[in-house]
Amino acid sequence: MAKKPGIGVRVDANSVKRTQRAYDSFGEAVKKGVRNKITETGYLIRTDAQRGAPVLYGLLRSSIYIDNRGRMLADAAPSDPRGQFVVPFPRSLPNGSDVLVGSALRYANRMEHEHPTKSGFLQNAFDRHAPKALEEIEALLNREAK
Repeated sequence: MAKKPGIGVRVDANSVKRTQRAYDSFGEAVKKGVRNKITETGYLIRTDAQRGAPVLYGLLRSSIYIDNRGRMLADAAPSDPRGQFVVPFPRSLPNGSDVLVGSALRYANRMEHEHPTKSGFLQNAFDRHAPKALEEIEALLNREAK
């Protein structure tokens, strides 16, 4: 069986519970700061992915969406007259603790991994912005923990 391309993360359930308990101990202002940084980073990733997409105009570029707090934002779901989208769109958590950036086009995954000159447009955008966001969130949490 061929390995499917994509990003995978293995997480220990006990680690997640410990992290959630520690996060819950912070005040609402800190949690709001973290949620805002996650949302901001999602927009940055989406913008960079659109810039790096293998087309200047068209369905692939306009199909790159951001979903935050369980709802699609901006012009994330363009019309789909030819049935190009995979349904349903994935949904983020309603509490704002994550953000989804991607494309639900049937051929977007192939373009992400196999395009001859512009492959990795989503992954490159993620790699560019996620480390800085993690550093800023960590700094915010460390400041509050002191």
